[in-house]
Amino acid sequence: MNKNPSRFSGKNLPVEMVSWLDAVKYCNARSKKEGLTPVYKISGRKVTWNQKANGYRLPTEAEWEYACRAGAATPFNTKTSISTKEANYGDYPYEIEDNYFNEDKLETKPGECQ
Repeated sequence: MNKNPSRFSGKNLPVEMVSWLDAVKYCNARSKKEGLTPVYKISGRKVTWNQKANGYRLPTEAEWEYACRAGAATPFNTKTSISTKEANYGDYPYEIEDNYFNEDKLETKPGECQ
């Protein structure tokens, strides 16, 4: 792409500080370079997706969440809730709104770290 927006540089470091639109443009550029059909059509800030194209693309939200769960059928790879030792988010367990009056189904209770 002839530019590297990263604040950190090094041979084995990933690129950070990239917008979603820049990532989509990269997918199209790499697809063209390898003779594949670009997946995205970009018109200004509007992006459409050709699902039949064979080029590179970003994972959908569902694919990303599935990958993060490591194949588990529960909301997290750690079952139905996640603790602050497993993720950096604070001490309020996931799905508490659905279980506000019945916390028995949660592995992690509100304000409780595992």
